[in-house]
Amino acid sequence: MKKKTYYYHEDMQDDFGTIAHNSKPLKDNFKYIHRNIFYRFFSFIVYYILAFPILWIVSKIVLGVKVKNKKYLRKELNKKEGVFFYSNHCHYYDAFLSHVFAGVPRRTYVLSHADPVNIPIIGTLVMMLGCLPLPNNMTNIRSFNKAMKELVNKGAMISIYPEGTLWPYYTGLRKFEKTSFKYAAMNNKPIVVCAETFRKPLFKWMKPRMNLTFSHVIRPKEGLSVNENADYFYEEAMKFWNKEVLNENNYKSHVYLPVKEEK
Repeated sequence: MKKKTYYYHEDMQDDFGTIAHNSKPLKDNFKYIHRNIFYRFFSFIVYYILAFPILWIVSKIVLGVKVKNKKYLRKELNKKEGVFFYSNHCHYYDAFLSHVFAGVPRRTYVLSHADPVNIPIIGTLVMMLGCLPLPNNMTNIRSFNKAMKELVNKGAMISIYPEGTLWPYYTGLRKFEKTSFKYAAMNNKPIVVCAETFRKPLFKWMKPRMNLTFSHVIRPKEGLSVNENADYFYEEAMKFWNKEVLNENNYKSHVYLPVKEEK
């Protein structure tokens, strides 16, 4: 595989994903949870019967995914316990990996920008697959928080990529705000941290193979405020990522260089 070079700016907020964002806001009073029995039936079919087996095969054959520490989720989470999943964001297809390898059999929902749900027909499909678009006004913020609380209280997994933007095959850690860890803290739910790393492919024409390493389940501490638990989650996640991502075994296949800005 030929190495590709990416140039990033000082704030490290560049997005190297292939899909351009149209920044179209959600409609007012956007419906996050559909209670229609037919919608819920087809959502089940699309999620478990159609998408899951296809995505599992793609993950194993195309991405070569190997999972480490899945046992922590089985042993340390109750079957119907809701949980928040946090991962670094360094692959085009990593949005569905939590569905396939971490959440199942519980439903998994992924925080996303609004663009996918604004596409006719496709928007309905991605919502059925677990897209949870970020709100853009006060009305939607209330609906978003209410939906998240309902879902996680029913045992769902909420998957979050705090870095926000995509840097393909990046083997470092980027700057990001602690804000997203407040979601788990305000709902008083545990988190699991995932480190996406890479290993050398068997053949030069292949892309790097992918590893997913899970942390132990990290629970909020009693007696701490929401902000204090959010800080605690952030610190524990960073400890884990520093150990697992900033590792000499994390195979580097792409080059990232800072933009030389004119003075």
